Amino acid sequence: MLRKSTVRSPYFEMTKPKKTIKNPKNSTKKTIPKKFKPAFNNVPTVVDLEKAEIKYFPLSAEDRKEFISSKTNRTITEFEYKVYEICKQIPEGHFSTYKAMSDYLKSGPRAVGNALRKNPFAPFPIPCHRVLTSNMFIGGYDGDMKSKIFWKKALLEKEGLKFDEKGYVQEGMEDRLIKDFSL
Repeated sequence: MLRKSTVRSPYFEMTKPKKTIKNPKNSTKKTIPKKFKPAFNNVPTVVDLEKAEIKYFPLSAEDRKEFISSKTNRTITEFEYKVYEICKQIPEGHFSTYKAMSDYLKSGPRAVGNALRKNPFAPFPIPCHRVLTSNMFIGGYDGDMKSKIFWKKALLEKEGLKFDEKGYVQEGMEDRLIKDFSL
């Protein structure tokens, strides 16, 4: 007997079974899905992107100490604020990498990625969607490597970046890489 899967994929949904076959040994019926089809229900549209909320970013040291992140329900660390400050320096239509940011901060790319994953100011005023992996792959977005990548890709394409079918920045766009920061 086949059981219905409880796992839902953001990429594929099973269509209703179209065929049943008999198992010749014991004559029990098994249902076979006829096909799988992409279910891009969560793909943002231009209209969705234009509704992106601009969030309050505390500027003073006093405001930063009192600010509670809506994502983590805790205060934001000094390191996380540094990551957000240099991320703000990446202009629209450009990108940086976790490694370039971590080199500037003298930390590790994962530390930068973790800070950006917790970013309560995304996508604006802290454009963490503009940070890619060092091999210029789109990487994750909002702590997710699957369904939310559509948002990241849509935001970057709206800003003028182009990607190949595998999710890498297209050749000729390398000049948009930002490596120089200041605090």
